[in-house]
Amino acid sequence: MVKKITKPKDGLTLHIDQAIADELGITQETELIMYVIGDTLIIKPKKRQPQSDRKKQESEERTRRLMEKYDSVLRKLADS
Repeated sequence: MVKKITKPKDGLTLHIDQAIADELGITQETELIMYVIGDTLIIKPKKRQPQSDRKKQESEERTRRLMEKYDSVLRKLADS
């Protein structure tokens, strides 16, 4: 798909067709991540994790660190 860039007062604007926005789940409120690889511009919606998923991941990470730190002690306790 070929698109042209328009020039408002400041910056540049790229129009995203509604069908593409719908497919990606993009609305006016969606934050987009943009980066360049070589001569290619990558634009993708920023995915927000629900708070409960973040808390679960943080809890799992803390548990993993504690288990690594106290592995020998936990094994001794399990054997007794």
